Amino acid sequence: MTMMNDVPVFYDCEATCIGGLPIEIGWAFIDTSTGEIQSESHLIKPPLHWDMQPVWDPDAEKLHGISLEQLLARGHPPFVVARRMNEVLAGRELFSDGPADDERWLRIIFEEAGPDPAFTIRRTHADVLVAKLAAKLGWDSASYEAAKAEANRISPRTHRAEADARHLAVLWRMISNGAAARP
Repeated sequence: MTMMNDVPVFYDCEATCIGGLPIEIGWAFIDTSTGEIQSESHLIKPPLHWDMQPVWDPDAEKLHGISLEQLLARGHPPFVVARRMNEVLAGRELFSDGPADDERWLRIIFEEAGPDPAFTIRRTHADVLVAKLAAKLGWDSASYEAAKAEANRISPRTHRAEADARHLAVLWRMISNGAAARP
């Protein structure tokens, strides 16, 4: 049986723009007791002292589909999001497909919130982590590419934090379960 800490947590952030402020965070991981993917996301309600106007990119809004009005109406303060992450992800290792930017945005949330993360943020790119697992398990490149295509079909990346994190967890589960033909 795989231990919980052996299964990575994939996370993703959406932001006002590259170099801007975080507006959404999501994560996904495989529940080792059920084999099901657990995921969630939270809109970040900007604190009053975050000046959103200079960093709000209308092109980024078109891409992720999150408006400032949505953040203000449905977002959660950073301390609520940080507390939830620590509650759910304590002791786990987090990986992103954009580690430099996502880590910076995650740290902004936690700096605003106050507590330290109760999890470890890894700088290894999530795609590299998944590819290493496939290689370790003996997948050839054609089978790995087929698994990536299938993961894209059943769990596409949408530029929303939970969906993009979930996509990586789906691919991880497919690779670790041997869901595609391989030699």
